[in-house]
Amino acid sequence: MTGPRLDWSPCRPGSPWDCATAKAPLDHAAPAGRTVDLAVVRRRATGPGRRIGTLFVNPGGPGDPGTVQVPQNYDAFPKELRERFDIVSWDPRGVGSSTAVNCFGTPGEARAWAARPPAGFPVGAQERKAWTDA
Repeated sequence: MTGPRLDWSPCRPGSPWDCATAKAPLDHAAPAGRTVDLAVVRRRATGPGRRIGTLFVNPGGPGDPGTVQVPQNYDAFPKELRERFDIVSWDPRGVGSSTAVNCFGTPGEARAWAARPPAGFPVGAQERKAWTDA
């Protein structure tokens, strides 16, 4: 499977960051099926003659938008790394500017789950089963 072709453009006029949208499979087991849009951000290597590749950065989470976290923390990357790599990050599915996701088939399923969501850390087989089932 090949990666999506990205149409980069400045995130805003004068910004050193470029933005794009990547199409990705909703279900990796069915790559020709439905897709979602992932927001992507890139800062080009500051030493283009020394550039050796692209560094993809997932800032962690859950729920952290890479298109916000990575630009905010760009200066924490070592100078040598910023000179030699384009730095790219994205908003995972359902986060930030990427396509929202729905974990329930119907509004009724969502209401039923919200009425009794698991709470705390599951202890023992019965709580683990209840957590997994939820």
